[in-house]
Amino acid sequence: MGLIILSFCRTLYLPALEVLGIMPPDTGFVDLLVLQLLYKLIVYGPKRSNVQIISLIQLSNADNFKIARTLELQRWPLFRPKRTQKWDINQPISHIVENMHSIETWRIADSSIDGSKLLEVIQNMKKETSTTGSKLETVMIDCCSGITRNQCEAIGQLVNKIEIYA
Repeated sequence: MGLIILSFCRTLYLPALEVLGIMPPDTGFVDLLVLQLLYKLIVYGPKRSNVQIISLIQLSNADNFKIARTLELQRWPLFRPKRTQKWDINQPISHIVENMHSIETWRIADSSIDGSKLLEVIQNMKKETSTTGSKLETVMIDCCSGITRNQCEAIGQLVNKIEIYA
């Protein structure tokens, strides 16, 4: 069921909402939400390639999303905007993950990823564990391209559990 946010709302309280799915660039409303029980945030890949990364930074800066324990990324293609270099899921998502220190499970499904960048993001999260309290325990990679077996094994050394689905 979709949620329509009316432009005249200043705050929208959703005290029992545990799972929220968002598709960038439509993230301008996130500051209106109060989500006390948010457990899982699903970020769907945008349908167009001219998405501004700032819309994802907005998302990660919202206090509501910092409490989510599961981050799921679905259907992120490899973007090739006209005037910039190509980028994959890791460039915009690294901004989100840096601010979401309560993530215990990170699931990436049906996406194009750069395995070395994903490994780097996870290494940075684990390196900052002592200062930020990063809780990442499980990484799930489901039908993704761009990651090698060696990179998966390296990620497995950093987290308690890695699940890979072909």
